[in-house]
Amino acid sequence: MNYTELLDIVRSDPRYPVAAYVFTIESLDYTSAKITHAEEVGDRTPGHITGREFVLGMIEFARKELGVFARTFFELWNIQTRDDIGEIVFNLIDAEFLSKTESDQRSDFHNLLSLEQALTEGVTIHWDSTAALRRRVR
Repeated sequence: MNYTELLDIVRSDPRYPVAAYVFTIESLDYTSAKITHAEEVGDRTPGHITGREFVLGMIEFARKELGVFARTFFELWNIQTRDDIGEIVFNLIDAEFLSKTESDQRSDFHNLLSLEQALTEGVTIHWDSTAALRRRVR
């Protein structure tokens, strides 16, 4: 991966930092590996990754890699909706980091699901207030 080229993308569209693009590419690798496995075991027809598949894969990867902080990282990267994911993907396509089919379009990322809900659903943070109190007393 050439970070200089990613910096060029950020210069032309400063809405998202380099880290958002790096995470998107890593998410694509993760999603691609899952889909390749599904194709090998016959659970999926061979082909490219759709917008919906990518968003779902990216969310799964974020929850796995970032855990309870997934939503926080997405906010830091200015990824507020699945449309932002589509914008990042298409910026990568325009810069020839990724390829697309003729049927792929930005609208493939519209109205898929609530990004907020997908990143936080079922996530709980356990706080042991007695442990925190013991640390302050010492």
